[in-house]
Amino acid sequence: MSLRAFAAFAIVLVCAGPLRAQDRPKALDSDAAWDLAFRIVENDDEDDADEALEELRGRGEDGIWEMLEAAKEWDEEGQELIARALAELGEDAAPELIRTIGEKDDDVRETAIFALGEMGVDALDGLVKFFKETKDPQQQLRAAALLCKLEDDAVAPLVAIVKHGPNDCRPLALSILIDIGGPAIEPLVGILGSTKEVRELSRTGLAKIAEASVAAATSVGLATAPLLGTKLAEVRAVAVELAGRFGGAAVMPKVVDALCSSDEGVRRSAAECAARVGEPAVADLIHCLNASDRKVADAAAMGLAGIGEPAVPSLTRMLKAPIAQIRAEAASALGQMKRRASVADLEFLLDDAEPAVRASAKEAVSRIKGDEAR
Repeated sequence: MSLRAFAAFAIVLVCAGPLRAQDRPKALDSDAAWDLAFRIVENDDEDDADEALEELRGRGEDGIWEMLEAAKEWDEEGQELIARALAELGEDAAPELIRTIGEKDDDVRETAIFALGEMGVDALDGLVKFFKETKDPQQQLRAAALLCKLEDDAVAPLVAIVKHGPNDCRPLALSILIDIGGPAIEPLVGILGSTKEVRELSRTGLAKIAEASVAAATSVGLATAPLLGTKLAEVRAVAVELAGRFGGAAVMPKVVDALCSSDEGVRRSAAECAARVGEPAVADLIHCLNASDRKVADAAAMGLAGIGEPAVPSLTRMLKAPIAQIRAEAASALGQMKRRASVADLEFLLDDAEPAVRASAKEAVSRIKGDEAR
């Protein structure tokens, strides 16, 4: 380039700078910010509203901060108006707004937080990232509150944190899921087969959700009951606890399915679960005493024994059932209870016409009296 050409190019650069500065929009003061926000949010003229939004978008990060600074000069209603306008910017504005979660000025911080809350799912990815990375407990709690507000949309990333970490985020992520409630049930059930730590967190979360209402309890019971049939004993143990504690009669079809399994561990878990269900399980278990597979009948007797007193009237009646297997299994269940008051009824069966019934009654009486002797 010749010296003359270089000089001409330099003159252009010098002149261009001031021109660009002159073209830059004037900074928004508090009144201008409010007017712009009003045009975006409360405008009946959609075209003008779109134009105002594009004007704000064109200001970039500077525009966001000018709006936040202007919020200091307005009351709560004005701040909400500005926040709603910022929320209209969508996910492009989320990173800058999320950075203000740690802002010291209350008006600026709360306006940004309100905007993020109004933004909804557009803020999700940024909030999750911030929640995982921030080392400030207070800021993490603010992000947690926003994630909780997102409800269903936040469940999947929060469950992923419970499952994969970071470790220091897991307890708070679980707390958010507990607050979200119902939508978190199935995803938390889905990670019960993970590590021991994750399984314990999930179990705790599901129990807390179930304690919130009768409907939530039933949902947790129904969601966990199918796991009674899994081969993993650790997962079955959680299913026994949660389905048995919260499911009531609603889970009994799944309990009976597990009771009919060819796997001894599954049958035992089903019996334990039925015992936790208690009185609502009695009718189904009594029916199973006549199962063609004696192992199923034995498991049903075990479940009835675990239920205890609420099952006694039905079992006592079954001692006089016309079917020998039912009489024998009823005697076995009462014997497992070691219930002294049932001895007289059991001794009546010592003269039963069926050898299997006599043997079951004799064993039951011996178990009760033998335990008493000890």
